[in-house]
Amino acid sequence: RKKGVPMLKKSDLIADMASGCKPRQNWRVGVEHEQFVFNKQTKLPVPYEGNPGIRKLLNRMKERFYWDPIFEGENPIALKKGTMMLTLEPGGAVEYSGSPMKTLSDIEAEYSIYLDHLHNVCNELGIGIQAVGMHPDWTHDQMPQMPKSRYSIIENYYNNLPRKRNEVAIMYRSCTAQVGLDYGSEIDMVRKLRVSLALQPVVVALFANSHRFEGKNTGKASYRSYSWNRYDSDRAGILPFVFEDGMSFERYIDFLLDTPMLVTTRDGKNVDLTGRSFRKFMEGNLPEMNGECATMNDWQEHMSCVFPEVRPKHYLEMRGADSGTPEDVMALAAFWVGLLYDSDALCNAYEIIEDWSIEMHHKLREDVPHNGLETDLWSGMNMRRFAREILRIAEDGLINNPVEDGSEKYLDVLWRKLNKGTRSVYSTTQTRLRA
Repeated sequence: RKKGVPMLKKSDLIADMASGCKPRQNWRVGVEHEQFVFNKQTKLPVPYEGNPGIRKLLNRMKERFYWDPIFEGENPIALKKGTMMLTLEPGGAVEYSGSPMKTLSDIEAEYSIYLDHLHNVCNELGIGIQAVGMHPDWTHDQMPQMPKSRYSIIENYYNNLPRKRNEVAIMYRSCTAQVGLDYGSEIDMVRKLRVSLALQPVVVALFANSHRFEGKNTGKASYRSYSWNRYDSDRAGILPFVFEDGMSFERYIDFLLDTPMLVTTRDGKNVDLTGRSFRKFMEGNLPEMNGECATMNDWQEHMSCVFPEVRPKHYLEMRGADSGTPEDVMALAAFWVGLLYDSDALCNAYEIIEDWSIEMHHKLREDVPHNGLETDLWSGMNMRRFAREILRIAEDGLINNPVEDGSEKYLDVLWRKLNKGTRSVYSTTQTRLRA
């Protein structure tokens, strides 16, 4: 290893994750939103080079609105403005990553600035924007490739696996919306992780927006979620161990240490470490790294190369929703804030899911992408009714929110999806919503 660089130990990784714990007054919310961009004349994806092209889009954002470019070699591959980021997905979709904010209205205000900048530039260049979970028409051969070597390494890994799956299609032709939320302690992280993993199928149903793929009706409410269910089992899924006794920071870190690596970075360049062991990297036993030991930056990069439906880092990242409208993005943020940031709401949600068997988790995850809100669950319960109950808990959590009055308004779009704004007549304590 490099002289003077201490060897990472598992205790360092546990301490790093524990450093994400924050007091309640410091909890924040962040949103991410991916959108396809297309040539308005041809209706095809926009390549990196060309007119219109992704490079021109990035350059125009820099010139018009003073976003700062981030380069890989000579190519701009991202933009930054303050703590806002615009990054590129493998097939050229643009991803907004917002600043962590204290209130939903602050998120909306900053997000509106980004959208105004993006729409202005896209209109100037003849570029359209489409926000869906999976692109309904484009084939893989039509997709451009962005000049990010990280993506080439990952795609090559999946192309060489001995079975045909959906990983590359998801890389290039899927878009999502995500929300990041904080935790206060290890116990708080475990409780929020269990609730949010268990209730991701509710989000899949509420935000399902990908029933077509390659020009055909798939018969699925969310083809994106259906495809994720068949993704790399090494690094995706519902993480059954989360619901077992003894779940902790260390248990999640053990899962990461046993997950094969994909890629890391040295001197600004991506290094192919697909299939390698992070444990051996910590010991300096990877031939590609010439005896160099892993650093905390390598660990952070490895953490980002797993894709469960909720991804713990220094915060919890909710990953179950198809991409949709800006109104949907705000509703998604409000849903999770209401459920997870109010102690009564979190307790009520936890009581609902705490006795679920792992078979119930798997059934929800498998069935809901097919039928969305019309999924039959158990004991006369269906997803539409169940989602009403969970949404009511989230709404109560927002009403109780001392930080911001009126934030429950962001849930209106979800009430309209469920039943034209009609609240449920059922009591959570009466129905218990269990099998």
